[in-house]
Amino acid sequence: MSELTIEFGGEELTLMPSGGCFWAAKGTLFVADLHLGKSQSFRARGLAVPTGSSAATLKKLYVDLNSTGAKTVVILGDLFHHRDSHCEALLAQVLEWRSRCSNPNCLLVEGNHDLWAGVPNEYGFTLIQQDHFEPWAVFHEPDFLDDRLALAGHIHPGVKIALDSRTAIKAKAFWRTSNRLVLPSYGQFTGSSTIEPKPDHGIYPIIEDRVIRISHALLAKEIPPFGRSRRFAASEL
Repeated sequence: MSELTIEFGGEELTLMPSGGCFWAAKGTLFVADLHLGKSQSFRARGLAVPTGSSAATLKKLYVDLNSTGAKTVVILGDLFHHRDSHCEALLAQVLEWRSRCSNPNCLLVEGNHDLWAGVPNEYGFTLIQQDHFEPWAVFHEPDFLDDRLALAGHIHPGVKIALDSRTAIKAKAFWRTSNRLVLPSYGQFTGSSTIEPKPDHGIYPIIEDRVIRISHALLAKEIPPFGRSRRFAASEL
């Protein structure tokens, strides 16, 4: 895996292929939009979806905490998907994850899905306010009208990248504006929404377990309806 380190607000942040963002100076890992229990919520409504997505998300988070040595994890909203997400199996998975990670300091910026789902105390997450950290605020929704520097989630940013005139691919991405760093969705059972960044924005898609930096010129306006799809290497971009 190949990470990418950028500067934001005078601090170095490491963008990880998992979708995590590591602040080494403070031993803090930021992630957004886990949507734990989403498949459970869908099954409660009679939809046939596979099991195991929450366990896979927590396993990825364990790997990231272990590899970085982070002692604090900050969820930038939407830890849970819906009130139907809560069940004994999910609670057991979260408590086992906490134990395996030596009970890290778990902080949560409440997201819109968390408001619907609720965040029971037994999961062990502490709710924090937007001004908990410096030099940035921490949001769930980016709120681009707020002038403060901030980390955020919610959008599930993704980009379409043109490989040639007939071939384009879509990838999750970190998105940096003049005052925002928006993280991609971290959950296993989450997708992405295509963003329209300006030419001066930073675009950092996740390609084949690598975070890369691309120019605005490589973005495709739309994926050709009869275009080719194929496997590709990050070196092609």
